Amino acid sequence: MVPTQAQLHTALVTDAELPARTRTRSPMPVPPSPRADEPACRPGTNLLAIDTHAVRPPVASAEQSVTRTVSGKPSVDITILLTSFKVGEAERVMSEAAASLEVCHTFPGTKNGIPVTFTLQSSTTSPSMGDQSVHVRVVSVSAAENLVTTYLFVRAGNTIVRFMSAGPTLDGIPSVVDFPAREQVEKLMDIR
Repeated sequence: MVPTQAQLHTALVTDAELPARTRTRSPMPVPPSPRADEPACRPGTNLLAIDTHAVRPPVASAEQSVTRTVSGKPSVDITILLTSFKVGEAERVMSEAAASLEVCHTFPGTKNGIPVTFTLQSSTTSPSMGDQSVHVRVVSVSAAENLVTTYLFVRAGNTIVRFMSAGPTLDGIPSVVDFPAREQVEKLMDIR
């Protein structure tokens, strides 16, 4: 089954399904995704830019942000994007990206038209969720900024979920924490 726009919106987690001090809200602006100069690296960076339809045109998508506040610590903001594809396309996108991410670790590229050096750290094994999952940490360094963006991509049938969190490298490395991912993937698995 390929979920429709309405089904994806219904499949987004709600406040009632998340832990205490965790709230959903309208999507936050997402930092521009990297664009690899090296053709072999493009399937990996295309997955990061799934919202721009760089990979393949989706059938439907739905997006929201989740914020978790923990006493005495900065809040964690994670953007969740659900994107459904034609039958077989989501599996192909994930497989091509995983293969690309295994060989592309540091490469030149552009972000907002500015030359940037990207360092990718990926794992196809941790955490294991859905039908396929890929965890990617992108460190982008340019004359203008240093930014760490953490992604977790999970495929559930014909849908890919992107969890994304970003922050400056000076404040430590942000991570896509477990709190919205498991709840979101479980809910999506019910409609696949």
